[in-house]
Amino acid sequence: MKKVFLTLVAATIIFSCKKKDEVVPEDPKSKAIAGYFNMDGSASDSTGKLGIVTNDVTFSAKTAIFNGTSSFMRIPAEGTFAVPDQLSFSLFFKAVYNDATKQPRLLQMNDEKGNAVEIYIQNSRLHFSNWNQSLDKEVSKIMTPTSPDLKKWHKVVATIDFERNEMSLYLNDQLVKTVTNVTLTRPENATLILGYHQHPGDQPKDFYQGEMDNFKIHPGIIEQSVLSTIVR
Repeated sequence: MKKVFLTLVAATIIFSCKKKDEVVPEDPKSKAIAGYFNMDGSASDSTGKLGIVTNDVTFSAKTAIFNGTSSFMRIPAEGTFAVPDQLSFSLFFKAVYNDATKQPRLLQMNDEKGNAVEIYIQNSRLHFSNWNQSLDKEVSKIMTPTSPDLKKWHKVVATIDFERNEMSLYLNDQLVKTVTNVTLTRPENATLILGYHQHPGDQPKDFYQGEMDNFKIHPGIIEQSVLSTIVR
């Protein structure tokens, strides 16, 4: 399998994908992971690559707890990072969602222009989208066809390839959908935010209420064959 060469945080990360019969559990300190926030009592990155700022997030022994009104995490703690051509995210969440009119953000990766990649909840369904600020619309969006029981833990993996204009969403190791028919907008130097939506201007923040665990940034496209190795 070909090697993937990507640049993240002004450094080149090189890793090789394993064949199906060579899959091994992930090493949190592996170069194949660009950031690993396991939320075990703190918000530190166990890879030592990225800093994080938290606001009103509390931590149990194993998870991060968001209050729905002011909690968020910002990565990197200072500055931004260069968004690579290929990128994947994985996380676990269990939500409190009592108002279908709200759109709480689990994750947003946005640049100063307002271009963004987002994972959020709307009408009790999970959405993965790419927002183009100049067009003022989502140029691509995937949503779950049904509403999962948000009070239970779910594993989310989202992948996006800006060169191939392809994005995929997986829920609990099952493919929700892959889209390839639109031109994606890559945020430039970007910041990751967990827990709320950073709108341009003075608009509702769409704060997330619930728990989150084991958030990882993967510099490349995760294949479905290795999803089972991503565990809490």
